[in-house]
Amino acid sequence: MTELAPASLSGFLRFLSASPEGGAVAEAAVHGPLSSLDARATTIFAAQGSDLVLAGDYGFTPEFLERFHTFSISSPFRMCQAYRQGEVIERPSGVEHEWISDYDRELLTASLLSPEGEALTSTSVPIMSKGRAIGVWNVVTPADTTLDRGAFNHLDAVSAAMGMWMALREKDRSSTATVRRERLSPHARITGRQLEVLRLLGAGKTNLQISVRLGFSDSTVKKEVQQIMVYLNVHDREAAVARARKLGLLDPE
Repeated sequence: MTELAPASLSGFLRFLSASPEGGAVAEAAVHGPLSSLDARATTIFAAQGSDLVLAGDYGFTPEFLERFHTFSISSPFRMCQAYRQGEVIERPSGVEHEWISDYDRELLTASLLSPEGEALTSTSVPIMSKGRAIGVWNVVTPADTTLDRGAFNHLDAVSAAMGMWMALREKDRSSTATVRRERLSPHARITGRQLEVLRLLGAGKTNLQISVRLGFSDSTVKKEVQQIMVYLNVHDREAAVARARKLGLLDPE
């Protein structure tokens, strides 16, 4: 085990204070505080209702992420167990789930191999805030990595930092949604999630790209887009974006 560097955690905390996007957080974690564990990849999931939804990732293929961006909290995945139990859970290399399809099992197996065929292992860490789990993140490391007490304390520290980031992001989104909703008529009910969808529509993203970016299912994104068009009294996506910009819900081009 290499010596854990507290300086990398300090830099990570400073980075998180700017409330960056989830993908940037995942990448910064791998190259920052998790580099001492020789981390290769990570995923960050936020609790939304009865699901864990992808909030950030680094090091996984788009195909893998499209297939595994939403999990029922009650499912037997170790990540979901870590969330429910509020405890770190390691996943040994080669351990697979019998209840998933052969195709999914193949993708999961591939996610635990480096491009050179090196065996990797995944560790799931709950994200806590005010004494309760609000998400979970996973770090992929070489299978022979030894997680001693110092490593577990380090993972807890990284998890606490992610918890502060996640709470900060939620506060920022709620505040922005409140300010922007006030610019609409009293009858409009644009939610914070719909504002995120609008922002990505304005960037020219497809429903599939939005679902992967925000961690929602394709059907959820489609419903949100339809509801946005109803609220804005328009009949297509381009008109919704134009109307949103006119109302100040989106920044001008």
